[in-house]
Amino acid sequence: SETSAKDQAPPRLIIEDIAIDGGQIDFTDRRQSEPATISLRPLQLQVNNLSTLRGDKGPHSITANLGDGGILRWEGEFSFHPIESKGSFAIENVQAATAWKFIRDTVAIEQPTGTTSISADYRVSLSGTQPQAMLDKLTVVISGLSLNIEGGAAPFFEMSDARLTGGRLDLERQQVEIEKLAVAGGHARIIVDESGILNLNRIVRSSKNSVPAPSANATAGSAKPWTLNLAAFDLSGLAADYQDHSRTPGLNMGVGEIKMALKAQVETGGQTQAAVNDIGVDLSGFRASMWGDPEPEVQIQRIGLEGGAYDLQPNDFRMETVSVEGGAVDLKRLPDGAINLALMLAPPQKGAIARGTEDAAAEGHPFQFLAKTIALSGFQVKFSDLTVKPEAPIINLEDMAVALANVDGKSPMTFDTRFKVREGGGIKASGTVDPSGPSVESEVEVAELGLTAFQPYVSQAATIDIQSGTFSTRGKMRHGIKAAEAQTIYQGGFKLDNLRVTEKDGNETLVGWKSVQTDQLAMHLEPNRLDIGDLKVLNLIGKFIINKDQSINLTKVIKSGPTAKTAEAASAKASPADGNDAFPYRVGRIFLSDGEMEFADLSLFTPFGTKIHQLNGVVAGVSSVQHARAQIKLDGSVDRYGTANVDGEFDASDPQAFTNISVVFRNVEMSRLTPYSGTFAGRKIDS
Repeated sequence: SETSAKDQAPPRLIIEDIAIDGGQIDFTDRRQSEPATISLRPLQLQVNNLSTLRGDKGPHSITANLGDGGILRWEGEFSFHPIESKGSFAIENVQAATAWKFIRDTVAIEQPTGTTSISADYRVSLSGTQPQAMLDKLTVVISGLSLNIEGGAAPFFEMSDARLTGGRLDLERQQVEIEKLAVAGGHARIIVDESGILNLNRIVRSSKNSVPAPSANATAGSAKPWTLNLAAFDLSGLAADYQDHSRTPGLNMGVGEIKMALKAQVETGGQTQAAVNDIGVDLSGFRASMWGDPEPEVQIQRIGLEGGAYDLQPNDFRMETVSVEGGAVDLKRLPDGAINLALMLAPPQKGAIARGTEDAAAEGHPFQFLAKTIALSGFQVKFSDLTVKPEAPIINLEDMAVALANVDGKSPMTFDTRFKVREGGGIKASGTVDPSGPSVESEVEVAELGLTAFQPYVSQAATIDIQSGTFSTRGKMRHGIKAAEAQTIYQGGFKLDNLRVTEKDGNETLVGWKSVQTDQLAMHLEPNRLDIGDLKVLNLIGKFIINKDQSINLTKVIKSGPTAKTAEAASAKASPADGNDAFPYRVGRIFLSDGEMEFADLSLFTPFGTKIHQLNGVVAGVSSVQHARAQIKLDGSVDRYGTANVDGEFDASDPQAFTNISVVFRNVEMSRLTPYSGTFAGRKIDS
């Protein structure tokens, strides 16, 4: 009623004018180990027409300088009946160190630098059953912020400028709206120590009297949820470094600049819901290396993400496009046989990061993702093997391009990749990968891959030099297919062109050919097997010399030593004698056409040598099957009128166990024999 309303009215009070000039207010918090104080001086207060009459309002203002150089301003109206106020306020250039003084015992942070400014329009009313408060045109500016953990070598976070504009807070509706939050410039440094603890975990000091946070169930209820709507977030010019000393060896990563744009909606109360949309990320100058290495193993010029969206409830992240442009990878096999990138990509074993994936799985809230398109372009990869060639890379891959579609880590996805080899050749592959298997089905094409690059590996086993040669293949590779006969199957054909091999530091050809090819190749791994149908050899050239001790020249170039002994031991463990061949093979027929061979037998009482040309024929039934005999039948010409015939059988799996080959020369002119023939009865052969 009107009477009760009058009873509730405050005592009658009318003040026409209040003015304070040069005042001072000091606030001190003695709970800190060092008392923290903030002073408002000089304080300027101007109040006009202040009264308790209903609806009576007047203009008021407060201006005060903070002791650290900041300024506090307020202008507005205030009424006692009802209790209402509206106006605007501004806090300008408040030093970060001022706030730090009041929390220094709670946080392990050195005295920070930076300033903060806040301004807004406001409206407050206590006239209804529920208090009403609203902020509008909220603006927050943070400049020159630098935070360093106590004892840190460098600040863990630096920020040049952060601006929140167009902010709005409605207490009655429990809504927060932000038109734009922009962060420009800065540097973040994240470090994991030897025990796996993040430097960020050391920011808040541990306290014995700390009160545990209420559980989600305790806070859930019928209370109206708060909502946050961020219309635009813009990040630019932020650099980031990451160091992990809990690994062996340590990991060092960094990004030269991070750019990001997104929109977000968050609702709290009961079960928190969050959705982030229109995510765009641009990373430039990415690098990663093992601790102590002078040059990064991985460098990427740009990583871009477009059309991203994240939903907290299903823990699901989706991306339209991920692009990786320009970069270099230094892939190395280390002296101990380990691969450097495998060491870098190994999951952490210590600390909170290692526990993160396990915790998510235990909570039944695993992370899900989908990238509709992932494209990599303009990459270079150099592969070095320090066990055989420490001074330079073995091979260099250039112009690498990879395209993936529908990548979610668990469903089949298509891929297409291609790259060039600086040492000669190119490689293409396309097909489907199913991570759930995992399994792969792919068309593979290798075109004219230069073989000279692999000389360091050949030198480990033989004293020969590869002077020239290219390898090509085209076929279909299947891996992890349950219905297949082996874990990995490759079917297709291959070519070895223009091979020329010489003895170490020599110029004369030991063996070579114009072409060796087949389109009937089938290679199986686990269990192992190699099948070749017809193999065609064109323009075979070489030397076949039987030395005085009846050794063959081709066997003398094979090295003996630890490597050979290891290979022999491995062969002995899986010898045909015990029925456990390590890699069974079979070649149906080998067709030789237009070959040329230098033949000499120096073990004879009268050494004999000649050159065979137009060598043609077939070798059939070459295999690793125990006691299986291969047949050989070759015909060739010697000089103008002579002929050479090779006919017989041999055990391809163990030639020493059985070899029965006859070599017959007919109508060979004695005068045209090579110097290997020596002399006959101490006289020169004229005819």
